[in-house]
Amino acid sequence: MTELEILKGMRVLLADPARWTQGAFWRDAAGHGLSCIPAGGEFQSCCLLGAEAAVREAHGWFPNVYPDALYRVIAARGFDSTSDFNDRSTHSEVLSAIDEAIAILEAKQPSTCAAVKKLIDDAVRATEPVA
Repeated sequence: MTELEILKGMRVLLADPARWTQGAFWRDAAGHGLSCIPAGGEFQSCCLLGAEAAVREAHGWFPNVYPDALYRVIAARGFDSTSDFNDRSTHSEVLSAIDEAIAILEAKQPSTCAAVKKLIDDAVRATEPVA
């Protein structure tokens, strides 16, 4: 799982305002705040960190992959923590931050692909017989 996949999973999970919450990582159907993902992953809504954890858990955690681009976007908006940003922002602002982080990562991919293509092309040229 990549950072981009985590962010896209978070975006899908939080797209519906009814699936987003403030003041708790997750909430059950009765609206009670939960401090851990319920057994079976059944929850009504979640915050940004809850969404990250839910996506990561659904895919085996991948302990060394974090949505760093999102953390940078949140910091650039003047927040010291993801929780603070989530709890002091609107649903639209939360989705906007995720979208911005996704755009940052997607903008990096073509240049990475172009660099890899150049390396491959150079390697192929190096092995071609000189006429």
